[in-house]
Amino acid sequence: MKNLSSAQSARLSVSNSSLQTARQIINSMVVGKGFGLKTESQQDMLNMLALHLLQADNPQQNIAPSYKRRKAVVDKVKEYVTTNPQKTITITELCELAFVSRRTLQYSFESILGINPLRFLRLTRLNNVRRELKKLNQDKPISVIAANWGVWHAGQFAKDYTQLFGENPSQTVKNSAQQFEPPCSTNP
Repeated sequence: MKNLSSAQSARLSVSNSSLQTARQIINSMVVGKGFGLKTESQQDMLNMLALHLLQADNPQQNIAPSYKRRKAVVDKVKEYVTTNPQKTITITELCELAFVSRRTLQYSFESILGINPLRFLRLTRLNNVRRELKKLNQDKPISVIAANWGVWHAGQFAKDYTQLFGENPSQTVKNSAQQFEPPCSTNP
């Protein structure tokens, strides 16, 4: 006999009323010792019950999109974010772009990248801010750079940035400036 794991077989969606009726019939057969029917007749009743459940109107079964489809959704979003780096992008916009529901977008990102789409957008923005902060002779205020990349809440930005990069934004600017300063001459 084949081993049927949940990964290999689809789940059956049955209405509560059909499920309740099936439970009552099975319970009656067990308690009533098959109503005195022959074993073959009992088996026929159970088979009929199973067929009835299989033929019942099933609501739309949620079948997960294939790996290829999930990857295509993520790749399309990544390309869009890359080509529109300073645009403030919403989850709704990404759903419309990829022609998927919010749940499918979420599921695609979590299964392909291991993070949700909102986290992806946040990490992308923080990395873009960091790249700009590390530029030589960068003279814009940090808050302006962050706002240009769609990061509006200064307190949350500083917290997220420090958590991700292990230093606060001003330290990044300071460290970048020190890397490009010529060493001091100690000769008189």
